[in-house]
Amino acid sequence: MEISSVGDIADIAELTVEDYKKQVAVLEQRLASYQKHGGARVYHALNRKLNEIAEALNSVNITNELSSDGKDKRFERIRALWQDVDKIAIAAQSLAAMYKLTGDEEKDMTKLIPFIETVAETRN
Repeated sequence: MEISSVGDIADIAELTVEDYKKQVAVLEQRLASYQKHGGARVYHALNRKLNEIAEALNSVNITNELSSDGKDKRFERIRALWQDVDKIAIAAQSLAAMYKLTGDEEKDMTKLIPFIETVAETRN
C-alpha cells in the first residue's frame, strides 16, 4: 500500500511488515533510478542511434533509389536522417566531453558524478 494522502494515515495501523517491505522495495527502485548516470545513458543511447543511422545509410544504393518509380519514400526518409545526423553527433560529443566519458558503457554507467557538479556551475 502506498501512502499518498492524509486519509491514508488511518490505514497505517492495518499495514503489515510485508506491506512495509514492499513499500521500501518500491522506494529503493525509485532511488536507484535517480542514482544512475543520466548523461552517460543519453550519450550511449545517442551513440547506438548513430550506429543504426550508419547501418541504414550503408544499406541504401543511391543509384537504385534514384532509378525507382518514386512511390517508395525510403530515399526521403534516409535523406532526412543524414540531414540531422550532425546534430545527433554534436550532442553525443558534447555529452562525452561534459561528463568525461570513456566510451566504455559499463565504466561510464558506474562513474559517479560529484554532487557539487550536479548543483553548481564551475567558476573560472
